[in-house]
Amino acid sequence: MISKLIVDELGYGYIICPRKWGMRDEIAPFHRFYYVLGGNAHYRSASRDIDLLAGNLYILPTFSPYTLWHDPDNPLEVIYFHIEITPDITDDLLRIPVNQNTLEMSLLYTMRHFSDIGDVQNLDELCGILVRYITAVYCPIMVYDSRLVNVIRYITQRLTERITVEDMAKIACMERAYFSRLFKKHYKTSPMKYVTQKRMSIAAKELLSGAVIEDVSRMIAYEDEKAFSRAFKRVYGRSPSSYYKSHNQQP
Repeated sequence: MISKLIVDELGYGYIICPRKWGMRDEIAPFHRFYYVLGGNAHYRSASRDIDLLAGNLYILPTFSPYTLWHDPDNPLEVIYFHIEITPDITDDLLRIPVNQNTLEMSLLYTMRHFSDIGDVQNLDELCGILVRYITAVYCPIMVYDSRLVNVIRYITQRLTERITVEDMAKIACMERAYFSRLFKKHYKTSPMKYVTQKRMSIAAKELLSGAVIEDVSRMIAYEDEKAFSRAFKRVYGRSPSSYYKSHNQQP
């Protein structure tokens, strides 16, 4: 069932983070993949409080707040990727040790090479391979219900249109209340909250690419710019303009 994953690579690179680097109560619409090469950095969330250690690949959760910081005298050095995955592969920090002469290490360093030379096509393909490999090896408990997969596909194709729980339940061939319960069991959120998160994921990407708020709100089926801004703030904890200012340079 791993082929049901939808993988969209959004950003990538290698960086030694600047002295003032850090994120407080970050809520990201994508998974951050951090392969740590060096430095002294720390991750904190409601469930985890750990150092990020060299030689490990960390996958950070989506739509769940976390705080990151490092020692400015020993800055974080990482190969990083921003990857949007549907459905999410983890709702908590996932640590994967990367040993010498393993597939994980070969993929990561080949991806860094393609990043350095700007080979987007091969980088995208390797991102998909890495995600599917990690899912198969480190997330074996993931279960896909084909009825819900159809709903996720329906949502993905109609994020710019009006979507209701009734519509989604019909796609799944389920009674509305049962569908809502099953969806929340699998995806840890309600159907409409999931739709809102995916719309705000599009909004965040558009804002960071320079689009204006009015255009973004219409793009994701909000005719009222104020309603869009309120919904955006409920998801990310900050206004669209504040989000742009704080995230435009974040690895």
